[in-house]
Amino acid sequence: MDRKTSAKTGKERRRYERLYIPAEAACTIADKRMKTAKLLNISEGGLMAETEDLIGKEERIEFVVPAEKRGRPLLIGARLAWFKKSKTANLLGFQAYKISSKRELARLMLDRSSGFVQEKQQPFASHERRKHARLRVLITVKYRTIGIKKIDAGLLNISGGGAGLSLGVKISPGDEVGVEIRVEGEAKPFIARARTKWVKKVGDMYHCGIEFLSMKNREGFAGLLCDRMLGMSLDAAVEGSARKRSG
Repeated sequence: MDRKTSAKTGKERRRYERLYIPAEAACTIADKRMKTAKLLNISEGGLMAETEDLIGKEERIEFVVPAEKRGRPLLIGARLAWFKKSKTANLLGFQAYKISSKRELARLMLDRSSGFVQEKQQPFASHERRKHARLRVLITVKYRTIGIKKIDAGLLNISGGGAGLSLGVKISPGDEVGVEIRVEGEAKPFIARARTKWVKKVGDMYHCGIEFLSMKNREGFAGLLCDRMLGMSLDAAVEGSARKRSG
């Protein structure tokens, strides 16, 4: 949201009046942060890992397995096949669709394996028909989400220049996000590209202020805000008149 600092008070001045309207919002973000996971078993066809965060079925993940001594790390692109949640961690099975070096993978399995995985020990094994035998390993790896992730957001306030959002995931100032705002009574959502200006942790959520960079149907959005502001002014005028009569 656009803000300017007052020379007299040192406080921030807003270029746009904020409104509080009933609406639903969603953000699309590119999560580039690297996270840590424990690699438990691996094969040419996939792997099993323990992570702190749950991963959606539609998400693509890139695992970075550190190289032994000299050499490049092994990169494995994978999709989620199944998951099992516990109180302390999440156990996830992945199907590999891309491996940077099958030779490095074979070397990893040869050097760091502690034996074959028995199918009866594998969760949901009855639903899987493996083409590749898996070997037990215990390696700390890094992983990141590939592509765009869509998350629901709470709309705290909105103006012509930006909005206040409440998110369940952390984003950083300067991050660019896509925003979809569905306003009650409007047939189509308003879609915008925005930049994060500030982020504040509130309980388990993250409140952030975003500045609109571009928006589809900006004229319709401006008309909506004008109508809502006019309606609020009329309501305030009616309420003030009623107070005077009762006084």
